[in-house]
Amino acid sequence: MMHQEQQTPLLESTSRFPPQKGVKLSYGTSGFRADASVLSAAVFRAGILAALRSLQTQFITGVMITTLHNQVYVRGKLQPILVAAVVYGSGLKSLPLK
Repeated sequence: MMHQEQQTPLLESTSRFPPQKGVKLSYGTSGFRADASVLSAAVFRAGILAALRSLQTQFITGVMITTLHNQVYVRGKLQPILVAAVVYGSGLKSLPLK
């Protein structure tokens, strides 16, 4: 469990990356898929999730960000689609934090 002195700055930091109004992201089998301009809030929160999971499990956890070859038009400009996924090694005994 997190202590209050850990929770407060964590919760305060989320206001720096608010989700965009009207944008709904879903987490599929490959993570979040969206134009890069709308992913900052999701990636920030995924990073927090990865850190909390790492603290709980004592295994290395991270966020993988990659781009797809497919592109989409956003406001008339061709943009790459980014994928952000939380990755962890719950069974990777070779990567403990200790």
